[in-house]
Amino acid sequence: MDVLWFRLSRRATDPALPMGRLEAGRIFILLNRGDSWQCGFVIAKGSRATLESRGLESSRAAVAQGAPFLAEPLRRGGSTPEQLERVQARRDWPTRMSQRLQLALQRRVIQSVLAAARPLAPPLALRLLARLPFLRHIPGRLIRMGFRPEHVRSPAR
Repeated sequence: MDVLWFRLSRRATDPALPMGRLEAGRIFILLNRGDSWQCGFVIAKGSRATLESRGLESSRAAVAQGAPFLAEPLRRGGSTPEQLERVQARRDWPTRMSQRLQLALQRRVIQSVLAAARPLAPPLALRLLARLPFLRHIPGRLIRMGFRPEHVRSPAR
């Protein structure tokens, strides 16, 4: 799977709780972040090119179908293809690093544990985390914020 993450402004009339929608061929996730929604559009691994070939309006319609109350903010748009390409270029390295970390964990930890016939010694990284408490926040931070945290700067009102 791949997840396309983006944010949309919240309105006072929007539902307060996080929500999700699962239906054949799509998963859509909404996380309430106070003044905005953090949106995750889950697609099949490798299907991004097909989604892009359908165009931005088709993607907006798919998201609006998953959360109808977001149709108006999506219709207003505001992002040009050039802006989206700049965001994509900036997010490429952190995405690849996250994927490499996930693959390394899968290969070195999860597969080893599942294939083990005898007790295992924890990997060096886990032993360090157990011995050095000041390091324990790092895995959660990487999962929560990724390799390049972004800070949205909104124009002054």
